[in-house]
Amino acid sequence: MSTVLLDTTDLAEAEAALSANYSKMQISGHTSPSSSFRIKRQFVGSVGIDSVDYGCELRYAIEPPKQIVVCRVVSGQLEASHPRQPSAV
Repeated sequence: MSTVLLDTTDLAEAEAALSANYSKMQISGHTSPSSSFRIKRQFVGSVGIDSVDYGCELRYAIEPPKQIVVCRVVSGQLEASHPRQPSAV
C-alpha cells in the first residue's frame, strides 16, 4: 500500500513538501499548468521507498540529508554536482 505525499502543479508547494520529507531545499524551474509533482511512499519492512514523478525541468539545492538516499532514474536524466567535485550525470 502506498501513501500519496504530494500531488500538485505548484512549485512552492512541491518545495515545501520535498523539504519536509527529505531535507531543506530550494527548487526552481520552468513550469506550465500541465507540470505536475507527485510523491508516493510505500514501505518494505522498515525501509521507505518513494516514487517521485515531475513533469518539468528543475534545479535544486539541498542540504545534506540525515539518511541515505538512493535514486533510480526511470526516464530523463539527473545531474548532480558538489562544489568540490565535478558534475556527474
